[in-house]
Amino acid sequence: MTLIADKLTLAYQGNIIIESTSLTIQKGKITCLIGPNGCGKSTLLRALSGIHKPIKGQVSLDSQNLIQWPAKKLAQRLALLPQHPVSPESISVQQLVSHGRYPHQGLFCYNSQQDLEAVEWALEMTQMTTLRNRQFNTLSGGERQRGWIALALVQQSDILLLDEPTTYLDIGHQMEVLDLLANLNQQHQLTLVMVLHDVNQASQYAHRLLAMKQGKLIADGTPRDVISASLLHQLFDIDTEVIYRQDNDRTYPFSIPIRTRNKYV
Repeated sequence: MTLIADKLTLAYQGNIIIESTSLTIQKGKITCLIGPNGCGKSTLLRALSGIHKPIKGQVSLDSQNLIQWPAKKLAQRLALLPQHPVSPESISVQQLVSHGRYPHQGLFCYNSQQDLEAVEWALEMTQMTTLRNRQFNTLSGGERQRGWIALALVQQSDILLLDEPTTYLDIGHQMEVLDLLANLNQQHQLTLVMVLHDVNQASQYAHRLLAMKQGKLIADGTPRDVISASLLHQLFDIDTEVIYRQDNDRTYPFSIPIRTRNKYV
């Protein structure tokens, strides 16, 4: 499995957002996109999923342009969890998750034994088994996010793209979701690409960081290689102190904001 963006130029409503950007997503790793609002992170993620069509360049999976992949075949290999997914009214958790089996089903969308087993696995992995019969719209924010992740997991894709999966969650539920994703990566070698606003969470969980500003990749590497006071000043116009935290055998940078350079201060 190789997901590659080659000289990618992306536009939105006629405005160039990203120009001539190339990158390769590393198999079995967690990659996080970081950067200020409006820098192109979500646009790039959508292009990697095949939803946002480039005006120049291409995204390829296993050396084949995404636009050449049949939709169901692509969904078996690559899943996207958008920032603001919307569920149908009065649908149960199990019904919602079952919809993720669509790429594997035939014309009449019959649930095979394999489909049922995949749904059970996804519910179990996200600790949603006891909530299977609850109406999805009655769940808490953290529970709903686990449900959406279960929906993505049941596709049994090689790659999972997530756009700000911790948005609107309190810190406890943020950590719960990120721990779940890290476990899926470690135990099942799932390749993850995430947009995260919290630089410290990205540093803690990612193997690789892609830092973006004004539609350009300005840094690419491990958190220790990328995160520095000078980079954070360049990205967010703030002064920070960067320290290092030890988590078992892993050391990662942790940034403490000190002051903003904002003109209103």
